[in-house]
Amino acid sequence: MMVKSPPKPDTNKKINTIQQIDLSDPKYNSDGQGHHPKGPDWVRQPEEPYLHSLTTIFNHGNLLGKFHSHHDLSQHPTFNTDIPTTGHPVNLINALPAGYSVFMRVEYTSTSEQDPAFRMAYVFGHPSGGAFDSMRSFSRHVLGILQDSVGVCNCRLCSGIGGGGAVQS
Repeated sequence: MMVKSPPKPDTNKKINTIQQIDLSDPKYNSDGQGHHPKGPDWVRQPEEPYLHSLTTIFNHGNLLGKFHSHHDLSQHPTFNTDIPTTGHPVNLINALPAGYSVFMRVEYTSTSEQDPAFRMAYVFGHPSGGAFDSMRSFSRHVLGILQDSVGVCNCRLCSGIGGGGAVQS
């Protein structure tokens, strides 16, 4: 009986590698200051659903693709090999960057203290004291943290455009 050799791997197939990135890892120089809102209308939120949202933005919002198509990161002096530069999907895990947290603002109508009129989540911790009003606006700052370019990233709070910083802590 003749034994067949195993099939040769198809080198033309694209390997779908998912890169795990722990944003709270100290190797990413987070500028988070730990600012958080005060008052009874604010409730701290678990980070996992927001990490999932950021992961979706990074993988489907073309955030990384737009940057990498115009920049060769390997030539950057602070190039971090953990930043996805090959177009592989990422999975953001464990926690937000150090010093950042999500708070939900809950407001009630004057007639009901049980049914909230609205809920809105904000990300606090930016050195400006402002807050990001969406995961999409925060994602640009997260990219800056991953690329070691905090303070010069193109997020609304670092660039002073506003919008993302409508709420002060």
